[in-house]
Parts: sequence; C-alpha cells; structure tokens
Amino acid sequence: PCPECAQVFSTKDGMWAHMYRVYERRSWARAYVDDSGVCPVCKACFWTRMRVLQHLRKSSPKCANMVAYGCCERLPPARVLELDAKDAAMMRIAKKAGLSGLEGLPMQRAQA
Repeated sequence: PCPECAQVFSTKDGMWAHMYRVYERRSWARAYVDDSGVCPVCKACFWTRMRVLQHLRKSSPKCANMVAYGCCERLPPARVLELDAKDAAMMRIAKKAGLSGLEGLPMQRAQA
C-alpha cells in the first residue's frame, strides 16, 4: 500500500508510479547514477541511465544497498536535474514510438 494514502496496488511498480504521479516522489538512487550507463557498484554496463536505475531497483539489492550505504559519490543536484530531463525526453520519444516504459530498450550491453 501507498505509505501516504494507503491505496493498494497489485505491483510495487504500480505503487511507485502512483508515488511519482501523485506526490512527485522519485528514486533516491537518481542522485548517484550518471549517464554513463554503468552501475556504480558492480560496473555492469547498461544502455541507459534508466536501465541502471531499474537494475538497482529490481535486479540487484546488493548494489542498491551499497549505494544507499555510501559507497558512491552523490551527484550535484543540478546534474541530477539535467539527467532527469534527458530521461524524461527519452521516455517521451519512446511513447511517441508506441512503447511504454522501458520496453523496447535492451537491458544490458556488452562490457568493454
């Protein structure tokens, strides 16, 4: 359930979408992930910053915990806002192409 209004959702993603839409809450991890496409902990390579954030949120609690407990440097707030704007523009382009969310974007790229 939503911690603010107690509305119940069938998935965690549904609750987070509600939190973003209604309360403008965003992931804390945004402040630690740049646009290199590389997880700051395990150094896995992804195609986009949004995929790195998805990795932290869904696939790797170990990486998320390491970020949360300070293993990574926090980005300047102005840089986070700039990256958020780029992500939003990418999502608008995906929606115009008939895609929703991150579907259609490959998850991981080969490591260099």
